[in-house]
Amino acid sequence: MKWKAIGVMSVCSVLLVSCSGGQERAAQRQEASQQYARSLVQDRLNVTPNQTRQPNESRMQPMQTQNQAQIRTNQAGGGNGFQALAVANGEKIQVTPLMRDGEVWIPLEQIANHYDYNYDWDADDKKVTIGETDVLFELEVDSYNAKNGDNTITLHKPPVLQNNQVYLEISSFAQLWQTQAAWDEASQSVVISPKVDTPSPGKPPVTTTPDTGTDTGTGDGTGAGDAGTGEGTQAAQGKAGEVITFAKKFMGTPYLWAAGPYETTKKFDCSSYMQYIYKHIGIKLPRSSRAQSTVGQLVARDALQPGDIVFFYTPGRYTSNKIVGHVGMYIGNNQVIHTTNKPGVTIAPLNGSLEKRYLWSRRVIQ
Repeated sequence: MKWKAIGVMSVCSVLLVSCSGGQERAAQRQEASQQYARSLVQDRLNVTPNQTRQPNESRMQPMQTQNQAQIRTNQAGGGNGFQALAVANGEKIQVTPLMRDGEVWIPLEQIANHYDYNYDWDADDKKVTIGETDVLFELEVDSYNAKNGDNTITLHKPPVLQNNQVYLEISSFAQLWQTQAAWDEASQSVVISPKVDTPSPGKPPVTTTPDTGTDTGTGDGTGAGDAGTGEGTQAAQGKAGEVITFAKKFMGTPYLWAAGPYETTKKFDCSSYMQYIYKHIGIKLPRSSRAQSTVGQLVARDALQPGDIVFFYTPGRYTSNKIVGHVGMYIGNNQVIHTTNKPGVTIAPLNGSLEKRYLWSRRVIQ
């Protein structure tokens, strides 16, 4: 899924002038400060999430007094403040920002907590991982490179660590989040537009070969299940049976969010499990469920065959329920093998709670 948006912010300057400076000098200093603030605004407006600033690129900045360093983004208006561009249907999230060199830096952990995301901080590698059933974002302190799902992004400015908190400058945050963001000084909130729904994959092709498999789904790890009696080739049916048999060998394997390689962790999350079992039959899948949801041929719900990949949303995460957040494999007889927090790798009926969260399916075994 791709979102296209820009992060915008506006700044106003406040300059305290000592009585001994004289009115003329005070006026000159104030005008210089306002010109600098305007240049920062223009700089933000000229950079979109799809543009990048190279690590060695820098701006000439005037010497700053303590008060000049207090430049703030101001969306409330009034005085000499600059209005921030409106964030469509924006949600205000109160955070404790870091004000640095006249810029607003957002605490990532507070944003993650608001969305009820998992947030993991690796102090040894100085790495932040954020997500839900899948990893959504990966960042490293002082590094311009970050990941949104499987996509690598070059940030405008790298994350910084201060007081054991990782902060990201607001335009870089919008770039990573792939949405609009602005700072509201009056409410001390970051205003974030709702995340865009996963683009619809379109209408599935019309098929007349629904699964007639008879897999009982007992999870004893011995049966591969009937590969169906549709038009799939014998080779495809053989591969489907092989991957189902292999998948069942991991019944009960513990779940671990953002799981590393199975050979090291002996655990899976939902998408690493799919990636691992399909690799066994020579099919290479991306790492995240969202990226996996774009691979292969779209399949109608009533035409599922064993070995197809099925995708679901995670309730309560977004303004709508059209964003992929979970993945499993159809094994026949209206059953899905997948992994969840508890009990780990398991088999569940597709006509149960999963049915209510079902989005679409893909066929990668041809």
